[in-house]
Amino acid sequence: MTSQAPSAVAPLTPVQRPIAQHVVEGWSNTKIAKECWVSPSTVTTHLRRIRVRLHGEKRCSRAVLAHTLLRYRLVDPPPLPPKLEPFTPSRGTLLLLRALAEHSLAADIAEAAQIAPTSVGTRTRKLMRTMQATDPAHLIGIAHALGFLRPGPPAQPAAAVPSDPGTTIRTNLPNTLAPRRRTS
Repeated sequence: MTSQAPSAVAPLTPVQRPIAQHVVEGWSNTKIAKECWVSPSTVTTHLRRIRVRLHGEKRCSRAVLAHTLLRYRLVDPPPLPPKLEPFTPSRGTLLLLRALAEHSLAADIAEAAQIAPTSVGTRTRKLMRTMQATDPAHLIGIAHALGFLRPGPPAQPAAAVPSDPGTTIRTNLPNTLAPRRRTS
């Protein structure tokens, strides 16, 4: 879902919007089905259609779906957990959040987060405990609510990065992750 930015994102239908909102709140398909008075398979179908509507793959992770929904402001960030302690994320934490938001496969997440593939699950669960998230999609929602991930277009692909050594590259990332002035 992150390889290309949609040229125009169609708004969600009145039925899809609450389902999408519950995804970023960390709800399971079963819980969403009970709340929306539909079957879990209907929820699955709606989620598949939402992914297609966003010009994405039919099978991306819920975290990637949550990030895409929040990035294009199709849903609101979830409320913060009531007992969430304030903290400043490390560069590694921000890299992991960005990787979870943009990649579905553990190997791709590991590469983007600059960690070992075997560490992805452990580091994700630890971060979920720290941020009191119920699942990775909820973690991405909380990260958006805290401003660690921001709405807007995705970062430039590598091919679009300016080649002039004096050019400063700007990204959507907080200053702790923004690239420094390139040197020769």
